[in-house]
Order: sequence, then structure tokens, then C-alpha cells
Amino acid sequence: MCLALIKADAVGMKTTIVLSLFATLMFSILIGCSSNKNEALDQGFGVAKIQDVAPTIVDEFAESDELIDHVSETSENTLNIFSSWFPDGTRGRETPPQCRLSRIREELSQSRSDVHSYYEKFKLVFDECESHLAQGSKIGLLTDLKLTKMRYEINNNPLVHNIEIVFKNGEKIRGLLALKPDMKKRPFIIARCGVFCDIMDRLPRYFIMQLFDETPFNLLVLPSTTGSQYIDDNGSFGIGGYLEAAQHLKIAEYLRSSESGLNDRISQIHVIGASLGGNSAFLTSVLSQYNVTTSGAPAIASVFSLCPVVNLQETLDDVLHKKIIGYFMGNSAWTVIQNLYRHRGDPIPEKKPSVEGLLNIISIEAQKKYSDVFGLSYFAFKPFENMTFQNVDEVWKVNRFTDYALNVSTPTFAWTSYDDPIVPTKINTSRLIDLTQNSTSTNVKSYITPGGRHCAEPLVYGWSTASEVYKTFFLNFEPDFKATAQMASESLNMQIVPASLTRLNKNEFHFSQTWSLKKNAIDFDLSFQIWSPNDEYSCEDFGPYYAVDACFRNVKIKVPLSIFKIESHVSPPNSEAEAQALTRWANTNVFVFGDDAKELNHTRAQPATINWTHY
Repeated sequence: MCLALIKADAVGMKTTIVLSLFATLMFSILIGCSSNKNEALDQGFGVAKIQDVAPTIVDEFAESDELIDHVSETSENTLNIFSSWFPDGTRGRETPPQCRLSRIREELSQSRSDVHSYYEKFKLVFDECESHLAQGSKIGLLTDLKLTKMRYEINNNPLVHNIEIVFKNGEKIRGLLALKPDMKKRPFIIARCGVFCDIMDRLPRYFIMQLFDETPFNLLVLPSTTGSQYIDDNGSFGIGGYLEAAQHLKIAEYLRSSESGLNDRISQIHVIGASLGGNSAFLTSVLSQYNVTTSGAPAIASVFSLCPVVNLQETLDDVLHKKIIGYFMGNSAWTVIQNLYRHRGDPIPEKKPSVEGLLNIISIEAQKKYSDVFGLSYFAFKPFENMTFQNVDEVWKVNRFTDYALNVSTPTFAWTSYDDPIVPTKINTSRLIDLTQNSTSTNVKSYITPGGRHCAEPLVYGWSTASEVYKTFFLNFEPDFKATAQMASESLNMQIVPASLTRLNKNEFHFSQTWSLKKNAIDFDLSFQIWSPNDEYSCEDFGPYYAVDACFRNVKIKVPLSIFKIESHVSPPNSEAEAQALTRWANTNVFVFGDDAKELNHTRAQPATINWTHY
């Protein structure tokens, strides 16, 4: 079925429909559209252009010397929940050898593109290492608060562009486009954030850090269609996976075209979504297999959902009826609704509606949007081509992923936690697992960890752990790109390695290493943490994983940036944002090896080389 999204006014709607049907029929004849299950996406609701725009992000602490000088003190290494902090990619404390980052990478990396195998490896890692990986406060609210204090001066990263996507039906959506400085074909990730999320919010910055700064991918981050910016730009309110998934497919189609100027830099396109964006990611996996590209291939190669909404209606109803979270979510929903009414010139009630009243308004506005966009069966996406959205029930039905999960062929993985206070696991991912766990007909797999809160997995299990989970997942579905990987190794100049690193005491061993970089610097600072127990602090009694910092000694050396000469993005940083990005890349990708050709940690070897994977 050829696709077109038409926004018709009430006046003259009948004429518009007739002309639209005629135009669609003629267009179908010209391009040879068929009614087969897998058919080419048409240009009806296509992307007209992607253009640069002025930043919508305000860097709250841009180039603040006071904060920048204390980055290491407010990083993930502490739980200073009241301070703003810039993630550096390190852990609070190293893990035992079987749970180190290198071992996680080894386990999660596969030779075949198979979501079932990835799930088994993911399960193996977390079944064995969950207690070692878990870190930070056991009080969930403190973790949530710390996550809100995360900062990234994203406007100062020259590789990240503020853009606006303009659709042919007049709709607009803001975004962040992050591109590596070379022209190599790379995996391209489309990331969608959650409810009420605007592009200037926290989650888009998190996506840039973990899916661009620390990976070999290019990235497009999109806000929610429930956000204030989307309402301001379009005068309408959208919710649910089907609407945003349709946008994903049309954006992917445009990116693949010569018009985008990006086609030659894309190997495959993947999607990740968090929270409500996870529902959009799920529905993308459904649409992708039914609505293929002009080459006959699925539009999307793989899908990852983090802390996802699986069933939209039940989740909204549950969350808004909760006492504390429901109060705050209800206030946010009412603010968005007031903004929508104000934009349209509708009268605004003086009093906030009840929970049932809010749900009713959301339902009505969603139904209006869906009817406007997908109301004609000629212009709908398979498998929803028979839905006209003349009633609210159809809106909820298309966004109930459990209805479609058993037939999904797109590799799809979900990661969430039992302690999620916002998206209740019992009516979302738990039900998805019950449905799909023993099924061989679906490519959907899910895993629930004990901790993680709501999309706070990097804080609970380690920043580098989460980065590795995402990176290995997408690489597993990029066999051709993965085959380009080269193991890079550079010798450490022995003139910069002091005797304090080469001559360890008999009870000492190397425990961890940390990279850091400052603005305008030409050298990384590489810090070695060495287990050096003493009787004063009962170090041996606690062991290196729980002992106080006084049980270690630290040695710092300088490593020239020029040692990473094969990496096009590694150069002296002109801003703190660039320095922080390179710091995260080094801490999540570069390992120190000893003169015994093994990873240095938990050995007494002499530091000899630094090793990483080059793409």
C-alpha cells in the first residue's frame, strides 16, 4: 500500500479526500505499488528536508570554570547528588576479572546476527555479575536525583548539530544530528526519548554521550511528540509508538536517499527508544518488517528498547493514578495540554481536571491526531491499514505491543528493571516476557535486572557497562561494518612510565586505570590505581572491591593524543565538551596491557601498550 499522510481541514474535507484518493491512485500506477505484504515505502508522508537551526538547548553551566575544575569530584566516582556532574565513563570501583568491561564486551560480541544469542549472553553476564556491577546508592530516589544533575555542554561539541526535520505534510520535529568527522559508512542510530521530552532535556544528552561519543556510530536524536516544542511547532499533540514509528520509517527513507547527503555514510539504520520512546521503538520493529525500502530490505536493521512502555493505555492509567508520581506526571500532562490549548486558541479550564479527565483529554487529542494522520486506509501503514481511528480504542490498540510481538521478525531487545517507579514492569515487560519467552516465532527478547530505576541503568550498573550493552547489540547486527574492525595497539614510551609503575611492592598489583582530558590539552592524563594494602585501614580484611581509597596508591602519567593518530575524532579539544567526549571515549574503549601481553588489571606486569578497536 502506498502511503500518504494528509492533514485535511474540516472545511472542504470531502473535496480534499476525493482529490487525494485520485492523486494517490495515479501515483501508485506511476511507481508500480503493489498490495503485497512487503512493499516499498512511497513519498507521500516523506521528509522534505533536514536543515540546521539555531540551538534550542541552553547550556545551563556552559564553560563554568567552577564546575569544570571539579568534574572529577562530581563524576560517577562519587554520589554527590546535589552537584552537577559530567560523566567520564568510569566506574566507581573496578569489578572482579570475570565482570570487567573487556569480559562483558567479549561475551556480548557475537559472530552472528541473532537476538536470541545476544539475550543468552546478556543473561549470562548479569546472572553472574549483577551484584558486582551494581553500584551507587541503594536509595532509589537518590539515584533519580543524581541522574537529573547530569550535564553536557552539548552546544560546544562541533560534531553535534541542532537540526529540524520538515515533513512534506508540513509537520516539523527538532533533533540533534551527531556525525563522525570522516565519511566512512557507519551504523546510523535513530534515538527517541520519552514522555514530555524536548530536545533540550537530559535524555537526548545521555543518548549523545553513550551512543555517539563512546561508539563508532552516527546518531540522530529525536524528542517526543508529547513535548512542548513539538506542540509549538505543529499545533498538535501526538502520543504512542505508531505515530513516532511512522516518522522513523520516513526519516530512514529520506536518509537513504541522495537528497539527504548522508546515504554514503550509512551502513544500516537502527532504532533505540527509552520509556515512551521504547514504545515507539517497539512499533518501529513492527512497521519495519511490513513496509520495506525500495531495495526490498527492512527499513530498520534492529531495535533496542530501554525501560520501555509496552502497553500504552494501561501504563498511563496506572501511572496517573499513583499518589506521588501520578501527581507530578499529572501536572506535567496538564502543562502540556494547557500549552496545546493556548497554541490553538482554545479556552483553558481554570482548574486542572481529575485523573479521569486528563486521561479523557489525552485520549481525545491522540484520536484527533491519529485520525488526521492515518485516517484514510489508503494512507496507513501495514499492518494497520484497516484502521481509520474514528474512535479512541483503535489508538490504544495499535500501541499495545503485546498484540503484535509474537510476529515480529526485526531483531528487538528490551532492558528494564524491577524497581522502575514510573513504567511498572508487571504490566509492561513482565507481560512481554510471559508472551515471548518460549516462542520461536518472534525475534523479541527482554531482560529485567533487579536495579536500574527508570532509565538509570548507567548509574546503577556502571556507565561503561551500559555503553557496552548498546554498542555490542547494534554491532551484532552490522556484520559488514563489524568486519572492518582492526585491533590497534601503541607502545607506551618507557620514558613516561616512572619506576613507581614498573617496580611494585610484593603485595601490590594493578587494579584500574582512568583517562582524563582537559580543554586545549595535547596529552591525556592516564591515572593508575594500584592496590597497596596497609594494616592501618584493615585493607586485606575488606579486599580491593570494598576497601577505602587509602588502601590504594595512584600514579599519573601523560599520554600524547598523537598516539591515537588513526582516530579522526581525536585531536586537541577546543572546548570542555570536546574534552569530556574524548575522556568518555577513552574510558570505555581503551585498555592498558602489560609486558605479558595481557590486560594490566589484576597483574603485577609492567605497563607496555594501550589497545583499542578501530573502526
